[in-house]
Amino acid sequence: MLRCRHLNKFAQIQAIAGKGQDAVKTADTIIRDRNWYLPSIASWLAETEDKANFKRLLIPCVHYLDAVYEMYRYLAQLYPEQADWESKIVRE
Repeated sequence: MLRCRHLNKFAQIQAIAGKGQDAVKTADTIIRDRNWYLPSIASWLAETEDKANFKRLLIPCVHYLDAVYEMYRYLAQLYPEQADWESKIVRE
């Protein structure tokens, strides 16, 4: 568990430093509680507007319902012009 927390922090630092591809690789090494850690890392990629690497975390997150809802929030942040469409999908 502690290892996962350290990997999460490391991936966040990578994302902030503009190393989104490395952050995604680090995220891939996290094996426990991925439903929490993957959206956490994705939030930093969204914050730095790294759309390409953010998208690489979308597929792993679909396996966890709670992660899906978090990812929708970040999608709205990255693509505000699509926010109405995205919120319609969530409501359905």
